[in-house]
Amino acid sequence: MEGIETTQAVVAMDISEDPEPSTEPTKPTDRANTSEPSASPASDPRASSPMMEADDSQNTGGKIIEVKKTKPTLHVRENLGYWKCSQTLQDGSTCGCYNMMAFKQCKDCKSRRGVGDDGTDAYGTKIAKIVHVNNENGNEFWQYLIEE
Repeated sequence: MEGIETTQAVVAMDISEDPEPSTEPTKPTDRANTSEPSASPASDPRASSPMMEADDSQNTGGKIIEVKKTKPTLHVRENLGYWKCSQTLQDGSTCGCYNMMAFKQCKDCKSRRGVGDDGTDAYGTKIAKIVHVNNENGNEFWQYLIEE
């Protein structure tokens, strides 16, 4: 889904650049008469309003997901089956290994599950993140996305 948003952002940038060359009255008619493929942006920004409306609605949806998170909790939901290790390795890269929730130690880099690690469902979709670990008793506080 992130790749789709990036692609739409490029299209939106092309549309914003188009009104400058279309100030000449002959260019829009020339473009309309030539049967160019749809890869070229529309000469009139109002002609692409459905695309812009779709873009706005998707951006709004993205903002809602980022804003709506639950209060941190010790409760581990049933659909939280795996966690993704985010430990920084010696070469500067991130581990990124998926581990079962039953194991608190990463099978690849051997680091303990901690703050910043993502909780995922069986399909690898991020549904939670560890925001705090109590070092005295090992309790992990998870912050879930509202969507279930």
